[in-house]
Amino acid sequence: MVGVKQASGLKAMDVGGTSDPYVKVYLLPDKTKTCETKVLKNTLNATFNETFTFQISKANLMKSTAVLQVFDFDRFSKHDIIGELRLKLGQVDWNHVIEEWRDLNEPADMEEENLGEICFSLRYVPTSSKLTVVILEAKNLKSTDLDGSSG
Repeated sequence: MVGVKQASGLKAMDVGGTSDPYVKVYLLPDKTKTCETKVLKNTLNATFNETFTFQISKANLMKSTAVLQVFDFDRFSKHDIIGELRLKLGQVDWNHVIEEWRDLNEPADMEEENLGEICFSLRYVPTSSKLTVVILEAKNLKSTDLDGSSG
């Protein structure tokens, strides 16, 4: 079980001098399950109090790393990473529950390759059971063709 309690003194990422933080939690090297806290609006001191459960054998636990990444939610653009915490689970004393403050670090090289961004709109009309999807824009797309474009 991984509990996300609080974040304090976060970096302001928005123009108004605050952030809209949420935390993404996953285990490496498998990364088969990713969990996210709720987004808290306009704060640099967030109280999440959320718990996530990962099924993992003791052998895999000892060679895994828990990653907690704090992001600033942005409605119409890519979410900005504020910082992260990586905890090698093989170095943890499992005889006790750990509850402690740790400093966030600069994010390590992302495991996921950035393939670009897409801006879209969704509209659902319950009376007609109609879902409308509109692709508004795509940018910073990874080139996939030999000539360096994406076609």
